[in-house]
Amino acid sequence: KNKRRAAEVAAAEQARLIEEQKAKEGEKACASKPVSEAPGVRGVKGGVVVVSAAEIKGGEFVIEDVEGAEVWLCGPIGALYIHRVRDSKVYTGPVSGAALVEDTSSCTFMLASAQIRIHHTHNTSLYLRVRSNPIIEYCTGVGVAPYKVAYPGSEGHMKHADLDKETNLWNQVNDFRWLKSTPSPNWRVLPLLERAPLPVCPGSAAELCQAATTHPETSSGQMSSASVPAVESAQPDIDDDEDEDEI
Repeated sequence: KNKRRAAEVAAAEQARLIEEQKAKEGEKACASKPVSEAPGVRGVKGGVVVVSAAEIKGGEFVIEDVEGAEVWLCGPIGALYIHRVRDSKVYTGPVSGAALVEDTSSCTFMLASAQIRIHHTHNTSLYLRVRSNPIIEYCTGVGVAPYKVAYPGSEGHMKHADLDKETNLWNQVNDFRWLKSTPSPNWRVLPLLERAPLPVCPGSAAELCQAATTHPETSSGQMSSASVPAVESAQPDIDDDEDEDEI
C-alpha cells in the first residue's frame, strides 16, 4: 500500500513538472519581444477601451497599469500579457499562444488561450477556455467559470485559433503552490448565481470591433484611452452545458 501511494505521489509530481515546463515554454514564447515594445493598453484609469483586430494584428499584446476600466480585445492575439490591473474587466478574443496574468486584483478576465498562467492574483473571476490545464501560483480568492465572449467576427477568430469548441478544462486548475493531496483553497468553481451575464461589446460594436483605426496608436505603441459609453447586457446568461459536470 505504501509503495503504491509513493508511486502515485511520484507520478503526480512528474505530471506537475511536465505541466510547469510547458507553462515556462509558453512564458518564453509570450516574451518573444520586450513588453515595452509590444502594442497594448497602458495606464488607463476608468472608461472603456475597445481594440480592433486590425490594431492587434494577431501578435503580442499587453494590458498593464489599468484601473477601474473595461477593455475589449476584439481580434485574434498571438500572446497576451496582463500586468498590474485592478478593479477592471477584460474581455479578449482567442490567444493562439500563452496568456500570462500577473499582479492583479478584484478583476474579471474572460480569456480563451492555448495556455493560461496566473500569478499573484487575488479576488478575481476567470472565465476560461484553454487547451491545457490553467495554472495558478501565489493566488487567493480565484473563481473560475466557462468562457463566454462574443463580438462581430469572433466565431471565425475562435475557429482559426482552434478554440471554437469547449475543451472542458476551465475547471481543471493546477495550483503550483498547493502540493497537498487535498483540494486547493485558493480557487473554486463559481456557482451559477455568481456568474456574470453574457457581456455585450459597448457602443456600435460592428464599427468598433471591425474598424482599422478605432484607437490610433501613439509612437510608443500605446492605444489611446478614449472611452465609449458602457452598455449593460440585455441578453440573458448563456446555457453552459458543461455546468452540470462542474466538479
